[in-house]
Amino acid sequence: FNNAVNIISHRVKSVEDPSRSEELMKQTAKLERGNLLFGVSEQLIYAKQDVQRLDQQNLVLFQQLNSTVDEIISAANINTQLAVKQVDHTLTVARNTLIVISAVGLLALVLIMWRIVYLQVICRINRYSRALLSLTRGDLCIQLDVEGDDELAQMGRAILVARDTANERYRLAQAKIRQELQQHKASLERLVAKRTGELERINSRLNEEVYNHYKARDEAEKANRAKSAFLATMSHEIRTPMNGVLGTASLLADTHLSTQQKRYLDVINRSGETLLDILNDILDYSKIEAGHLDIRASDFALKRMVVDVFNMLHGRAMAKRIGFEYYIEPNVDAIWVGDESRIRQVLVNLVGNAIKFTDKGKVTINVQPYPDMPDEILFSVQDTGIGIDTTEQSLLFSAFQQAEAGRKSIEGTGLGLAISKHIVAAMDGEIGVDSVIGVGSCFWFALPLEQGQATLNTDVNQVIVPAAHILLVEDNPVNCMVAEGFLKRLGHTVVIAEDGAQAEACYRNEQFDLALLDINLPDTDGVTLLHQLRRIDSTNKQAWQEPTPMVAFSAHVFREEVEIYLNAGFAGFLPKPLVEQQLIDTMNSILKGDKRVVIEKGAGEDKPQSIEHEELLPLVKESVLGCDLQVLGAAQVKQLINLFGDSASKTLVLLRQAITENDLPEVAKQAHTLKGAAGTMGLMQLHQLCQTFEKSAQEGSIMGLAVEPLLQVFDDSVSALATIFLDD
Repeated sequence: FNNAVNIISHRVKSVEDPSRSEELMKQTAKLERGNLLFGVSEQLIYAKQDVQRLDQQNLVLFQQLNSTVDEIISAANINTQLAVKQVDHTLTVARNTLIVISAVGLLALVLIMWRIVYLQVICRINRYSRALLSLTRGDLCIQLDVEGDDELAQMGRAILVARDTANERYRLAQAKIRQELQQHKASLERLVAKRTGELERINSRLNEEVYNHYKARDEAEKANRAKSAFLATMSHEIRTPMNGVLGTASLLADTHLSTQQKRYLDVINRSGETLLDILNDILDYSKIEAGHLDIRASDFALKRMVVDVFNMLHGRAMAKRIGFEYYIEPNVDAIWVGDESRIRQVLVNLVGNAIKFTDKGKVTINVQPYPDMPDEILFSVQDTGIGIDTTEQSLLFSAFQQAEAGRKSIEGTGLGLAISKHIVAAMDGEIGVDSVIGVGSCFWFALPLEQGQATLNTDVNQVIVPAAHILLVEDNPVNCMVAEGFLKRLGHTVVIAEDGAQAEACYRNEQFDLALLDINLPDTDGVTLLHQLRRIDSTNKQAWQEPTPMVAFSAHVFREEVEIYLNAGFAGFLPKPLVEQQLIDTMNSILKGDKRVVIEKGAGEDKPQSIEHEELLPLVKESVLGCDLQVLGAAQVKQLINLFGDSASKTLVLLRQAITENDLPEVAKQAHTLKGAAGTMGLMQLHQLCQTFEKSAQEGSIMGLAVEPLLQVFDDSVSALATIFLDD
């Protein structure tokens, strides 16, 4: 830099223009002051080197300090250990000395107590105590040795005096007692005779009362059995069509739909799931009465649940020309942990009642934190309806109770709020109502919910199920089609068997990763088929190979029956109607190694009973296969009708043969099979006749039932199916 400045200075002097030369001289002077910058930079470099050197020295000093501290701590630890050892030794010596002194003192005390207290006092007191006890029991012949002149000796002599006095009194009392006993005996005989007559009359009334109680108990048991039979029938009859509805709706979701159609289909699916949840509660009403509802908590999106309820009931509000809206505070619009289906059921009940009893104004759903309990969520349904009197509000949540205004305007059973109260109580919540006559009502319930996961995956199609080769054993064509559609859509390969024989043949020829077995099959039951397939496993597989896991699925979902299936060896259980998400969850768990999976759906069925119809049912209910026609297409529906004709014809032949041979168990079995197939196809008259045969066979007699009407209805039903669906 200095060299360059010198060169510039010399060149500036050679400039001839005075003004330019003067200006260049000024600029050159400024350049000469640049040496200051390089001087400061040089000082900064040396300062940094000094700092680094000081840092190195500090590190060395710190290392020396750490070494010194470590040595001091080590020396302190050694001294402490030596002191502790000395203290332990001193304490041990003191403890042993104290023990020896205590033992010697205790021995001396025991010797003194035995020689003085025990022999001289306690033994004598025991003898006198036994003598007194003998006197109190009436033993006047006691003998007592009295020695000495101390207080205990005086006590002994007093006991002897008391003995003599008691002897004298006893002798005098005997004469008087004998006389009184004679008089008392006579009065007792008269009293006994009187009491005996009264007891005989009371015993007669008791016998009559016991007989009446027996009759009442018998009637109550019959009523309870009738209720159980009705609930069982409802379970079976509703679950079978619901399987078709939900299954075909799920398959419909895979077709090309518009955005609005997808939204409508989503509402249908959620409404169907809610209907199943409500059906399970109604069918299991005995559990509701006992307060033993099952609460299954899981992560759920609160806003999505409220929107589902809003979409489900918006049509009712529009039909009554009233407003309907909802509001969710931002701080509760998140994922929560709770039983979504139970919460939705309560909310649907409250909103449905609000719409039912509101003719003008609007209904509003509000969700917010509970002001009195910050850790609880408050759900409220505000309406501008008829209102409820204060004196009647306390009765609303009791079974079969309604407000007077409600009974006059709208009919109902009065069970909805009672069931809601049981559900909220089972979730440790609180439910109530605030209402003013003519102004409106606000039904509310508060639940303690915990914050759930930040995100919740609700897309079923995103669930990854490992590809597997599956054996599906199912005799119902619709159920078979739905299950096959679910499995193939998930990427599995499926082999279908319609009965136990086909299942055994397929099982011998192929290796399967999983088997789905229907419990009720034409030629066997699921448990028996399970044992048959296990025997095939023992023959075809090596000892080190695990047997193929098998899952039972049926509309029979009593807890006791499910336990029987699991104890028989099934790896899991699925209820009917088959739900795709439950199928995915069960298969995921089993294929990953969790061998016992149960999807519970509430009350099930026990023994099917027939339901009498006052009006003649239609031969074919076209809406049943009409919905399937839109989803599955004409080709598959035609194939379904042909399969029904073939399989039902064989079942009818077996049923006719069993009726001819009066084989009641076989009649009930074949009638049940044909009834299920007819209900699935929408053949209402055939379904009703099969119910009649099944019920009569279970009751022990089919006398009076003719087989010709059954054959005629079957032929007419098949012809009607062909005319309606195949000719198109």
